[in-house]
Amino acid sequence: MIIQMNTASVQSQVISFLRFPLVVFVLFIHSDFRGISSAWNPALLDTPFLHLASISLSLGNVIDFISGSLAPLANPFFFFISGLLFFKGSDFSKKDYFDKLRSRTRSLLVPYVMWNAIFLLALFVAEQLHSGWTSAIGKPIAQFGITDFLLSFWDISLICNQGGIAAPLDITMWFVRDLIILVILSPVIFWSLRWLSSFKKPIAIIVLCALLLAADHIPSVPGLNPQAFAFFGFGAYFGINKTDFTALFRPFLLGGLLFAIFFRQFGMYNLMYAALIVLSISLVTRTIQSGRHKQLPSILTDACFFVFAYHTLALGIIISLFKSGILNPSGNVQMAICYFFTPAVLFLVGALFHCILNRFFSSLLSLLTGGRSSS
Repeated sequence: MIIQMNTASVQSQVISFLRFPLVVFVLFIHSDFRGISSAWNPALLDTPFLHLASISLSLGNVIDFISGSLAPLANPFFFFISGLLFFKGSDFSKKDYFDKLRSRTRSLLVPYVMWNAIFLLALFVAEQLHSGWTSAIGKPIAQFGITDFLLSFWDISLICNQGGIAAPLDITMWFVRDLIILVILSPVIFWSLRWLSSFKKPIAIIVLCALLLAADHIPSVPGLNPQAFAFFGFGAYFGINKTDFTALFRPFLLGGLLFAIFFRQFGMYNLMYAALIVLSISLVTRTIQSGRHKQLPSILTDACFFVFAYHTLALGIIISLFKSGILNPSGNVQMAICYFFTPAVLFLVGALFHCILNRFFSSLLSLLTGGRSSS
């Protein structure tokens, strides 16, 4: 039985529900500890761990599937949601644009600056407590020049030309950095999609799908991420055209799954993520409309952005425990426990800090989360 609900309410509930599992996916991306310490022996990871019918899977296979294939869905999904919400219910006049810039200054720019500043301070303190210890950027904070400090807020790979991930010091904030650029460029995105949508044929969808396919092969530069443009653009398309994406995607539960498997087989990962977005929205929409849906505890949904922003700081402590040998799992079972429990610990600790800040320092929490207040 389908329960009739307000369309806007269903869309809002779907987005609200999805935030929690998507943040958990982000935690799983960063819980692959291979290469961190000798404890994560490749030989052990390659030994059989699960037996499904005639198929034997190693723990390495499981980690590859979750952290390497499934969990990275979180970033394109968040860009899709961001594009949808940014353009939803707006004719995008000049006033709308500047109003949105002001609101995103609070919700994106302020948390972005504050979290990276907190990471700088935390790493500096850690260096003072551990003589000779340096952070992941390979240069002591005490030796930073002005350029190094500025790069910490944009791209740490350029500090000492060390290479590696092109992200700010709070690594997960690369998403917010790229989203800020998309917000600035939103008039270009809006008018491009408006023009493409003026054609009778679905030219806009075809162009966006082509961009998804091309994004797998176009090199990314800090702030200009082809994948981000493609998925933000898809969300923007539905927002601009006031399309009920839940009603559109609901019938394609099986289709989303089959296309995701098909695109995965051919290495078309962005198209696979697009299919998984359709699948996820279809599944959650059906669940909500069936009446079997129970709202997630507010402690989980309210803390999502805080957990997203803080977790690499706590993850650094876990990694140091591996490197020092304090955490030294032996065998598949112990490594599996470490792998699956790390996201749970990271989220629960983050939720606890979120509750404490909300109780005693609500103004600070509001700044750190961009005004994403507790319910």
